[in-house]
Amino acid sequence: GIRGINGGQDASGSVLKLMIDGQPVDYRPSTGNFFGPELIPIDVIERVEVIRGPASALYGANAFLGVINIVTRSGESIGGVHLVGQGALVGRHPGGGGGVVMGGKSGPVDVIAGANFLYLDRSGRGLPSTSPLLPNDTLSARAPSRNDVAEPASLFAKLSLKDVLHGTLSLLASLQYLDAHGEYQSYGPLTHGTRLTELNQDYRLSYEVTPVERFSLTVSANYFNSSPTSAAQVDIGRTDYVLLPSEGADGFGFNVEGCIRAHRMLQITAGGDFVLEHHTLETWDQKLIAPVLSPAGSVLRATGTIIPGDAH
Repeated sequence: GIRGINGGQDASGSVLKLMIDGQPVDYRPSTGNFFGPELIPIDVIERVEVIRGPASALYGANAFLGVINIVTRSGESIGGVHLVGQGALVGRHPGGGGGVVMGGKSGPVDVIAGANFLYLDRSGRGLPSTSPLLPNDTLSARAPSRNDVAEPASLFAKLSLKDVLHGTLSLLASLQYLDAHGEYQSYGPLTHGTRLTELNQDYRLSYEVTPVERFSLTVSANYFNSSPTSAAQVDIGRTDYVLLPSEGADGFGFNVEGCIRAHRMLQITAGGDFVLEHHTLETWDQKLIAPVLSPAGSVLRATGTIIPGDAH
C-alpha cells in the first residue's frame, strides 16, 4: 500500500507503474509487475526513482498508487566484467546464486549487459496458527510445504551509439523469468504441485536528437512478449488432474516526444503514443495425473493427457 491506500490481494503488482529507463515492463496478461530478483540484475542499477500517489496523467495505465522508474548504469561506469556471488539460508535449506555484469565504452559505443540467477528452497513451512484456513484437517495433513523452490532469473542489456545523424541511438532488452513453486496460493495452499513460471520480454529501439539548443526530439519503438512457460501448472488439490494456464500477450508500440525550452522558467513538452496489443485470454487446460478408466477397467485416457479448456 502507498499513503494508506491498499489495493487488495496481489495489488502490488498491478497498481504500481514500474519502468526500466522509462520503458514499462509489466507482465501484460495480468498487467502485474515483478518486484523480486527476477526483475533486473541489481548491479546494473544506477538509482531508483519513486513517485508516491496517482500519476496516470503523466505515466499512463496502472499508475494508480505510484510510479517506480529504475535508471540503469552506463557501460562506461562498469568498465570491465564484474562477477557477483550470493548465498542464502532459508531455515535449514542452503541456497544461493550469482550473476555477471559487463560494460564498457569505446568511442561512440557504450554497452552494458547483466544476468542474475538465484536458487531458494523454502520447504518445511506450515500454515501459521493464526491462519483463517485453520483448523483444517486436510491442510494439516499436507503440511509442511514440500519442494517449495524458487529459481528467479533476469537479464538486461543496453547499447548506446552516439553521433548517429547528430543524435543517440539506443537499444534496450529486458527479460524477467519468474519460476516458483506456489505452496501458499489462495486457490490451493499446500497442494505441493503448483508451479508458477512466467517469461516477460521487452525490447526498445530509441533515437534522441537535439537539432538546436532549445529543442529535443525522442522517437522510440518497442516490442513485448509475455506468457507462462510450458512448466507452469496449478494444483487445486485434485487427485485426477492439474490445471495448465493458457494465456499470453504480445505487441508493439511507437512513441514520439518533443521538448521546447522556451524560457528558463517555461518548458513545453508534447508527444504521442501508439500501442497495438494481441492477447490470448486466460483459459485452463486439464492435464491428467491419473488415468481415466472405463467401467470394464480399460484405459480411456492415459496419464499425461491434456484436455483443452474452453476458449472465449
